Amino acid sequence: MNQSPKSAHPALTLLRKLTVTACCVFTALTMLLLLIQWLIEQNLDKSINAKVFLMLLPLSLCIAGADMIRKTDKLPTGSKIILHPLLCLGGIFLAYLPYMIANDFSASTVLVHMVFFAAVYGVVTATVCLITMAMGKKKEKKEPIPYKSQFNLDKK
Repeated sequence: MNQSPKSAHPALTLLRKLTVTACCVFTALTMLLLLIQWLIEQNLDKSINAKVFLMLLPLSLCIAGADMIRKTDKLPTGSKIILHPLLCLGGIFLAYLPYMIANDFSASTVLVHMVFFAAVYGVVTATVCLITMAMGKKKEKKEPIPYKSQFNLDKK
């Protein structure tokens, strides 16, 4: 029995959207991490570490969940503004936690890193907001709503 996406259970549809978005985020983060490692070391033979890439999975799920929260119409804007950074920065902290423990980082170092991640989050979020606003304004200019008469004024 093959169900079309429209007739699937809402929870399965939600899970599918979350998984697809998380996979896209995971791929982008993996490519970014590989690029950074290549720029630093100029050789990827010794730098690819499965543990590091596995830490990106929960981060990807958190970012995908935050993206779904941002796009939903079912939550008030205030909740979205609070939940989105909590999920994104919480995901970064959870993904980064094993690395911090393995390298015995001090509390001040962890704080500096989290402030850095929060600043990066702020820059990325501001950029996305500006692009979204610019695209929204273009749509308004491109697609004027044609006037349709609501009344038949033709009298014979």
